[in-house]
Amino acid sequence: IMQRMNIDDLRQGRASDLLKPYIITSEVIKFSHKSEKTAVALKEEAHPKKDVGAMLTRDDILNMDVAGDLVATEPEPDTLLSDIFEDKRAIPLQTPVKEMSTVFSTADKKLLTQMECSTLKDVLYLFPRGYLAASIGKFPQSDIEVDQAIVLPVYMEKVKVFRGKFHILNASMRCLDHDMVMAGRPWEGKETNPVIEYKAFRRGRSAGWAIANEEKRLKAMGNFFAVSAQVTVSDAGTFVIKEKTLDLMSLDSFVKLPKSDIFLRAMYPQKARISAQSVSDIVSKALGAVKQATSRLLEPLPSNIRQKYSIARFYDSIQEIHRPSSIAQFVHARTSIAFHELFFMQLRLLCRSKVSDGDYFEPMSNFEQQALATKALKFPLTNDQERALKAINTLFSTTHSSSILLQGDVGCGKTIVALLAALAVVGNGKQVAIMAPTEVLAEQHLRSFEHLVTEASKISGFTQPKYALLTGSTKTAERKAILNQLESGDIDVLIGTHALLSGPVIFKDLAFAVVDEQHKFGVEQRASLLSKANPAPHMLNMSATPIPRSLALVLYGEMQCIEIQEMPPGRIPVKTSVWTETSTTRDDLIHTMKREIDSGGKCFVVCPLIDADAENGVRSVLNEKERLSATKELPSDAIGILHGKMTGPEKDEVLTHFLNGHLQILISTTVVEVGVNIPDASLIIVEHAERFGLAQLHQLRGRVGRGTRASQCILVTEGDAERLRILEDTASGFKVAEADLHSRGSGDMIGTAQAGQGTLNSHRLWELPRDAHLVTQARTAAQDFITQYGSDVHAWPQHASEALDDLSGVNLDINELPNFALQ
Repeated sequence: IMQRMNIDDLRQGRASDLLKPYIITSEVIKFSHKSEKTAVALKEEAHPKKDVGAMLTRDDILNMDVAGDLVATEPEPDTLLSDIFEDKRAIPLQTPVKEMSTVFSTADKKLLTQMECSTLKDVLYLFPRGYLAASIGKFPQSDIEVDQAIVLPVYMEKVKVFRGKFHILNASMRCLDHDMVMAGRPWEGKETNPVIEYKAFRRGRSAGWAIANEEKRLKAMGNFFAVSAQVTVSDAGTFVIKEKTLDLMSLDSFVKLPKSDIFLRAMYPQKARISAQSVSDIVSKALGAVKQATSRLLEPLPSNIRQKYSIARFYDSIQEIHRPSSIAQFVHARTSIAFHELFFMQLRLLCRSKVSDGDYFEPMSNFEQQALATKALKFPLTNDQERALKAINTLFSTTHSSSILLQGDVGCGKTIVALLAALAVVGNGKQVAIMAPTEVLAEQHLRSFEHLVTEASKISGFTQPKYALLTGSTKTAERKAILNQLESGDIDVLIGTHALLSGPVIFKDLAFAVVDEQHKFGVEQRASLLSKANPAPHMLNMSATPIPRSLALVLYGEMQCIEIQEMPPGRIPVKTSVWTETSTTRDDLIHTMKREIDSGGKCFVVCPLIDADAENGVRSVLNEKERLSATKELPSDAIGILHGKMTGPEKDEVLTHFLNGHLQILISTTVVEVGVNIPDASLIIVEHAERFGLAQLHQLRGRVGRGTRASQCILVTEGDAERLRILEDTASGFKVAEADLHSRGSGDMIGTAQAGQGTLNSHRLWELPRDAHLVTQARTAAQDFITQYGSDVHAWPQHASEALDDLSGVNLDINELPNFALQ
């Protein structure tokens, strides 16, 4: 029902009419504000003339249909800035709390230390875990069994304290009529209004002090005041306030609340054994300090950017997140802070990509060899391949090296684009390095390159380049010869594995480095390859794990992102089926495998574990090998296994036997996810598919359908079959990635940063896919900013350069390129 309300209904007084037939109840599952993961079950139950009372998360509020005018808040006069912020910084987000003695008491600072909050930003980013939502001035209902949220004026009838082994405070409050309070006669008619009971219970050495403090807090409000709380109906039929939800406000504050709106009250999590109320009190002090200093605080974003994208001021937005004045203002504030964070993240990523701008890189202009090789192809390039190659050539023509992310599905033709780009570099007299994560994949690239240049050599004018393969298996004498030729410039293209990163590998003039399955390499490894030339070469990072563009701009914002979504004509899509485990599933799978083998195909069987002892009830590689080998229908001597505990040579030997036909069934863990090319493999079975992400399952599916045979992927599950249906419906990795992003959120997909680095999840309000449009806007705004001010941070306005550290959440070091694998 709340999703069907808009802000106009609320402001024009139609909210009560909409809410009469309904009561929204909720189950709130504890979640971290950092990931904003929550499961809230909103149930609509028909109750005549009932009101709304619910604990809402940020997602619940943002999912409402909110549309209305936003009220711009003007800064208040600043009188205490010099007292509060001793260093008088324009942006005090990094002000140490220990220097804010006029804001935080000694006791507050001890609590902040326990909560690991060392700066003002840390305090301001103690975001609420949710919001208590209630219609203003509505009495609780006695026939509702679930918790009800209230915001209404009351009259304190009595407060009694009992001291002894246990310390107890009992208070009775009489509800007041909202209209009478607004008319200045709160006492009229109160005798017939409901009574709400409040009880505080303490024991232990500090119990007496705690109860006395609570009594003092209540009595300080006087007889007439307002409360915000959650109430329950006791067995005796009385209304009882849940203790930790009680908040007090003066009648003056209450009458300023718009009756037609929904009141949102921030609810904070308990942190480091510190009560939620203490966290709220500390945040209130920080908000008060910022509010007093508003007129002296320079905004992080330039005014022209805020105006262009309708972004509210940062500090106003922070206030609104903690103390919402309306649903519309809250939504706008959350969007504004998310834009701030994404803008400075993109700004830092763009700066990272321009760190090497001081090094001149000789532009390339000769693309004749590439054109001849393209002409020699026995198939035409797809439109996406042509666009990708043109984009790469354009970057080659600039005076600075580029970092490129080329992503696309398995079989879309990324490799041929990379090889044609390599020929353009060779045609300009430069060297190329192509690095793959496994020897099998490196040898596959070597064969592809050999075939390409052999066909191109048949065309007049094409000069065949010199190339070599360097892996850990390369013999010593051959290795020495390769290194000598490489350093002298006699080798144009070097293809290999991690062996390319070793110290003795010296290029004469490396201008282009290709990293296949780039997420298989760490930060230091890719940086090591870049260090093989000065200035750094152009780098092409290839990935067969497509991710949505909005997420790519966050993870790889410093790269030029190029996508190949179009598949070459004639490729047969893999038929995908989701099988729910039944009593006949095992027999059906064996019959399916036998049929494929008898017709000349090969089968993959993927298990989540290596050993059956690791986890009961879960199929493993060793267990399945034993079980399938015991069946009469399948050839036991043609069944092999592959897993991560095997050595590199052992893995290569198994894959070679599988490729050559000595093995027909390969039982494996997810080590076959990428880089395994078996053209006649036509069936893959994934056991316990519910344990894998959608993107990972899509990659596993890509192990089959690489030849001319019709292929099948069977996902066997004992759990969530519905989540897997997207794989039945589409063969596009980009669509699967979007579905994965929607189902898991960017927090899970981004994962954890490498050792020593913070996560991109830390203290953020942006969330994908909700803010995909903001990522694009922030990227454009950051590019415009750099166009105006340049990439030298020291030449920027002070408030922008300081905010880069405060809000971006990304390390500027070019060598600390984030390396996130989409799990």
